[in-house]
Amino acid sequence: MAAEFEEERGLSIDGRQAHAVRYKIKALSAQGVNSVFQVVFIQVTPQKVMRVQIGWADETGLSLDLLDQITAAIRVGQPQSN
Repeated sequence: MAAEFEEERGLSIDGRQAHAVRYKIKALSAQGVNSVFQVVFIQVTPQKVMRVQIGWADETGLSLDLLDQITAAIRVGQPQSN
């Protein structure tokens, strides 16, 4: 498989600093499925970062704009102490 970088950007999610990386994975076999993923890193506290991964197979026909809609809908709860 090969990963193809699509986009990287800073953004704000639920009032918190965040960073998103979007990429596509291309399968190299005839039976392989090409997929698109977005990984979002959200600063929950100065010491904690939350990672959210969203993705699906390209063949579903879903719009890449849906990644932005899902990302914008993320809500961050109160962090729990460990």
